[in-house]
Amino acid sequence: MIKHFKGKFAIAVIDADKNQPTYFKECKVLKSTNNVTLLKHPKANHYLIRISPAFEGFMDAATLECGLPVFEQNKRRFRKITKDGGLHKNQRFVNHLNRVISK
Repeated sequence: MIKHFKGKFAIAVIDADKNQPTYFKECKVLKSTNNVTLLKHPKANHYLIRISPAFEGFMDAATLECGLPVFEQNKRRFRKITKDGGLHKNQRFVNHLNRVISK
């Protein structure tokens, strides 16, 4: 975020991993629930949405809570898809995410 979004508004969704970049550790908690924490960097207009469990589990739980079928039954394949740097270009996933959000 520092390099690519310096001086710009940015939002990132991250897993609650044990190893976080120093920049993320500088962020302050704005609001927290059981599975989601909203953080903001004190010196930039950068926000983090930290989710738990890891993204794949979080998406599966949210999808099922909405009464929709999970995106991918094969957990290994789903993890591979979500770790792809071009996930935002995966139209199938984007459509799925929009269905979950609209519920």
